[in-house]
Amino acid sequence: YLIFAQWLGKDVKLNPLDMTLYMSVPAAIFLLPFIFYMPHPVGWKGHAAMTDYEVLREVLSLQPNLMYLIALSGFFAIMYNTLQY
Repeated sequence: YLIFAQWLGKDVKLNPLDMTLYMSVPAAIFLLPFIFYMPHPVGWKGHAAMTDYEVLREVLSLQPNLMYLIALSGFFAIMYNTLQY
């Protein structure tokens, strides 16, 4: 991804915010199958291996307001990655 970021910054002349947002979409698409179809062990009693999506559903069923913190975390991640470039 860093080579792609260098190419976007030099040849296409994108500012850091555009570069971060344009690179996040392909990365998210690449990770989607793993989120939905790759189970891994969790440390919760009474639960077998779960996918990341199943973990998210379980956590949100217990505390629905946590979605606000997840969105805030995404905002901070975008700002951090923008400042990184």
